[in-house]
Amino acid sequence: MILSTELPLYARLLGPAWEQLPERLQRLHQTFAPVPISGQLEVRHGKTVAARLLARLLRLPSEAESVHITLMVEQRGEAQQWIRQFGPVCIATTQQYGQDAFLLERFGIVEFGFDLKLEQGQLVYHQRQVSLRLGCCALPLPKWIAPLVFATEKSKGDAVEISVEIRLGKLGLLLAYGGKLWLNQTT
Repeated sequence: MILSTELPLYARLLGPAWEQLPERLQRLHQTFAPVPISGQLEVRHGKTVAARLLARLLRLPSEAESVHITLMVEQRGEAQQWIRQFGPVCIATTQQYGQDAFLLERFGIVEFGFDLKLEQGQLVYHQRQVSLRLGCCALPLPKWIAPLVFATEKSKGDAVEISVEIRLGKLGLLLAYGGKLWLNQTT
C-alpha cells in the first residue's frame, strides 16, 4: 500500500478510522504549518525517591496542579517535531510513520512504537515497542526496564482533553500529565 505524504501523518496511520475521528482531534493532527496550541495541564510525578530523582535528572516538568502548556507541531519532511513547553520546561519529540503502520515517537535516544486506535470516540495510543535508537540501529528494551506509556486524546466541549502516563518498571509512575488543549487560542 502506498501512502501519500500529502496526507497528515495521523491520517496515514489511522487509515479509514481517520474519517471517524472527532473533528477537533483531526484538526489537532492535520497540521502542516506550525501553529501554537495552548492549554492547562496537571502534572504529577511518582511518589518514590527514585522516581522523583529520575524525573529531575531527565529534566521533566515539575509537579503542578495547573501549568500552562504551549504545543507546537512542525512538519519536517515526513516527520513531525512536537515541542511541548510546560512553563519553563521544554520536551521535544519527533513522530513519524513506522513499519506496520506504527507511530514512532522519539525522545532523545528512546523510540516508542504506538498502534493508534479510535475507541469510543477517543484516540488511544497502544504502546507496542520501545527501543534505544542509535542512528539506524534499534535495540529493543526488555519489558522489565522499558518505560510504558498510556495515552489518550478526546474531544471535550471546545477543547481536546489529553491524558499521558509514563511508568517505569518497579519504580512505578514516573510522570503523568493531563488536561485540556484549546485549538483556537494561543494565550
